[in-house]
Amino acid sequence: MLSLSCPDELRLLQNIADNLDQGFMLLDSDLRIRYLNTKAAEMVKKITGTGPTAGMAVTAFCRVSSKPRMRALAEKAVAGGPITWTRKFRTKAPVVYQFAVNRFDGEDGFSGMLIKMNDITQPAGLEEQLDRKQSAVSPCYPGKL
Repeated sequence: MLSLSCPDELRLLQNIADNLDQGFMLLDSDLRIRYLNTKAAEMVKKITGTGPTAGMAVTAFCRVSSKPRMRALAEKAVAGGPITWTRKFRTKAPVVYQFAVNRFDGEDGFSGMLIKMNDITQPAGLEEQLDRKQSAVSPCYPGKL
């Protein structure tokens, strides 16, 4: 078992987290980023143009109209159940991200949310192409052969 009081083991955990292909952010109850790995920073920067850092409010990356929805989502996640959704972002090179949000309770009394992010742009694109081909093959029943 790793000891988080040992600097070498903390660096090892950081290295592992930064080499995952999934982005994740740990938010506190004020929706401030307590931790994020390299992949999460890259994914957020790709859609917002701004690189997030620890201490920033995650709502800083939301449009004004989306902030109440983000707060409601946070309340729902903290209340219990995991929440998942998929969203397409129209950037220079459009991307499709899948998000999962769960309540996170640390052993040290910390309570917040863990946001996991996956870039599913390629599989989503292939699925869209398949749907278009199926619609072209069977014009009477779109999406079905």
